Amino acid sequence: MNTDSREVNSIRNFIVGTTNQFFFLLLNFIVKTVFIKTLGTQFLGINGLFSNIFVLLSFAEFGIGYVMVYSLYEPIAKKDTKKIISIYQFFKKIYLSMAFIMMFIGLLIIPLLKYIINTEVTMTNLKLYYILFLFRITLSNIFIYKSYLIIADQRKYIVWLNQLIIESLSFLLQIVFLLYTRNYIVYLLIDIIKIILVSIFISRKEKKLYPFINKKDITGKITWHEKKEILKKIEDVFIYKFARALITGTDNIIISIMVGTIWVGYYSNYNLIITGVVSLVSMFYNAITASVGNLIVKEKVIKQYKIFKITELINNWISGFTTTCLFILLQDFITLWIGKEYLFNTRIVMVIVFNYYLICGRNTIKVFRVAAGMFEKVKYFMCVAAVLNIFLSILLGKEFGIFGILLATIVTTLSTYYWYEAKLLMKQKFGLSFIIYFRSQIKGVIYTIISIFLTSICVSWIENVSIGTFIIKILVLLIVPNIFYFFVFKNEKEFDDIIKLVARNSKYIKDAIN
Repeated sequence: MNTDSREVNSIRNFIVGTTNQFFFLLLNFIVKTVFIKTLGTQFLGINGLFSNIFVLLSFAEFGIGYVMVYSLYEPIAKKDTKKIISIYQFFKKIYLSMAFIMMFIGLLIIPLLKYIINTEVTMTNLKLYYILFLFRITLSNIFIYKSYLIIADQRKYIVWLNQLIIESLSFLLQIVFLLYTRNYIVYLLIDIIKIILVSIFISRKEKKLYPFINKKDITGKITWHEKKEILKKIEDVFIYKFARALITGTDNIIISIMVGTIWVGYYSNYNLIITGVVSLVSMFYNAITASVGNLIVKEKVIKQYKIFKITELINNWISGFTTTCLFILLQDFITLWIGKEYLFNTRIVMVIVFNYYLICGRNTIKVFRVAAGMFEKVKYFMCVAAVLNIFLSILLGKEFGIFGILLATIVTTLSTYYWYEAKLLMKQKFGLSFIIYFRSQIKGVIYTIISIFLTSICVSWIENVSIGTFIIKILVLLIVPNIFYFFVFKNEKEFDDIIKLVARNSKYIKDAIN
C-alpha cells in the first residue's frame, strides 16, 4: 500500500500526468493531421459523430469509477485488505454486467444510424465502422475497473505511464497504416489492440502492487447496508453523468442532423484543441483528487477549506491564462495546422472559448464534490439541464446553426449546475454562504477579460499568420497574462501558502524532473 504523503503523491501524479498528456496530445495532433490528409473531412465527421454517440453509451463516462474510487478511500487509508477485496470484487461484477448491457443497447442503435448520419459514405460501411467502435468501447469498459484500485491509492501516475507507452506505439502504427493503406478499418483495429494491451499491462501491475487482491484465502464481504449505499451512489452518479453526457455529447449529433455530418468534422478540429487543453489542465486536478479524498477522510473541515481556497486560487490563474491563450491562438493554430478553409467565424470561436472557460472554472468544485461523494442532490438538477440543453440546441440551432447549438450549452450551464453545485458544496461541506464562492468567480471572470484585453493589445500589431508570428504570440502570452496574475494574486494569503508548499516539496520536484 502507498505510504507517501498526499503532497508527494499529488506532485508525482501531476508531473507524470502532464508529461503523459503532452506527448499524447502531440501524437494525437499528428495522427489527426494524417487522418484528415488521407481520409478527408467526411471520415473526420463520422469519427467525431461516433465518438459522441459512444460518450452517451459508455458507462465509464458515467462516473461509476468515481464511486469505486470513493468507496476505496477509507479502507485504503485504514489498510483494510478484506474490505478492499470485497469492494473490488463487487465493482468487478458491476462492470462486467454493464458491459453486456451497453453492447446490447449499442446494437439496437444500428437501425437508427440512417437518421443520425448525413453523409455520402454508404450505410453498409458505416454499420461496420459503428460495430468496430462499439466493440472497442465495450472492451474499454470491461477492463477499466482494474485501474481504479491503483488510482484510489494515489498512484495514478502508474496508469498514465503504462498508457503513455502503449498509446505512443498505437499512434505511430496508425500514422504508418493511414499513410500506406488509407483504410479507416485498420485505424479502428489498431485502437482495439491498444485497449487490449493497456488492460493486460494494468492487470499485471495491479497484481504486483496488490498481490492480496485475487487471493482466495483472503475474503471480504460487503454488508447489505454497504452494498445498498454503494448502489445508491452509483445510481446518483450514473444519472448525473448521463445527464452531463447529454449536455456535452449531443452537440455533434444535433450538428450532424441539422447542419450536416461534414460540419461535425470541422467542429471536431476545434474540439480536439479544447479537449487537449482541458486534458492538460485536468492533470493537476486528476493528480490531487485521490489526495483530496484522503484529506476528507482524515482531516477536519477547517483544513479541507484551506486546501479548497488554495486550489481555487490556482484554478482562477490556470483558467484565466489558458482561456487567454485559446482566444489569442486558436484561429492561428487551425490556419497553420490544416488551413484557412477549416476556420469557423469569430463569434463561433468566442462561444467555443467561453464554453471552455466554464468547464475549467468548475474544476475545484468538481474535485471536492466528487472526493466528498456528493452525488445525490445534483443528479436531478443535471437532468433538468440536459433536457433544457437539447431543447435550446434545437431551437437556437434552427435560427443560428452551429453558433446557436454551442450557445445553448453556455445558457444551460450558467442557468443550472454551474451555480447549484457550488452552492451545495459550500453549504453542506464547509457550512459557508455561496456568495463567498460567487465573488471569487466574478473576480475570476473580470481578471480573464482584463488578461485577454491586455494581451490582445500587445499582439494587435501582428497581422499575418505564420510560424514566426505564432511563436511571438506564444512568448507574449507566457509573459503578459502571468505577470498580470502574479500582481493580482501576490497579496492573497493562499498565494503565500502555495509558495510554502512548493518550497517544502522542491527537493522532490527536482528529483522527479531529473
